[in-house]
Amino acid sequence: MKSVYVWNQECRLQVWESERKGQTILFLHPQGGCSSIWRDMLPHFSEDYHLVCMDLRGQGDSDRAASGYDIDTQCADILAVLEALHIEKAHLVGNSLGGGLRYFLCRQTPGAHAFTHSFGFRHD
Repeated sequence: MKSVYVWNQECRLQVWESERKGQTILFLHPQGGCSSIWRDMLPHFSEDYHLVCMDLRGQGDSDRAASGYDIDTQCADILAVLEALHIEKAHLVGNSLGGGLRYFLCRQTPGAHAFTHSFGFRHD
């Protein structure tokens, strides 16, 4: 996976991107984590999918911005990553905070995401 930086609202976001094969899966980690939590899972998808992992704002190797930790800004960060990588549609996989952001992002942009799955986040 290659390292890419994407800027959104004066915050540098660390993104990891695999070779482009098939549909895109974007992995979103939990609060207090980073994209490396997906490391053991990625080989199971790498043959057939274009994989993208990002460190959310203030976590992992992304900048610790003074602000922007609200849901709308973090969803805007995710959209900035998709736009910078020229991804029109992606499967979204999220854990805890990442699952919550996945949920709100899908509500903000219906039809833009092919499939979503969340671990550890209830939205009922």
